[in-house]
Amino acid sequence: MQILIGKKLSPEKNLFLKNLRSNLNIAEARRTIIAYKSLKGFESKNAYIDRLAKANPTIFKEMMRLYDYGFKEFLIEALTENEELLIERDRYRDMQKAKEIARNLKLSDVPLSIIVNTTKLSLEEVEAL
Repeated sequence: MQILIGKKLSPEKNLFLKNLRSNLNIAEARRTIIAYKSLKGFESKNAYIDRLAKANPTIFKEMMRLYDYGFKEFLIEALTENEELLIERDRYRDMQKAKEIARNLKLSDVPLSIIVNTTKLSLEEVEAL
């Protein structure tokens, strides 16, 4: 059925059928999600994006690591049932908070060893701030 209907659809709409598979690369997944996001009537819990994430868990984890905060928040909103992505989001938020605290401590001339111990960031991460 996908083959018959796919030929009748525009390239934009066929994108969703074509990419409903388990071997997406990051660019294909991101392009599909952005196109889907632009559709009217997008609901926060989204079965299509959830299926893409379940079929391509490694790619979605990598996108959570690579892309900006707005894109990550969109993914998380669409995948609220995906426990692993929620954990990744929380780790990202915790890391951002730790970096903010470390930056403030560093500006206050607190010794690096105390900053590392307090924030649990590596010495390299603290020095890079």
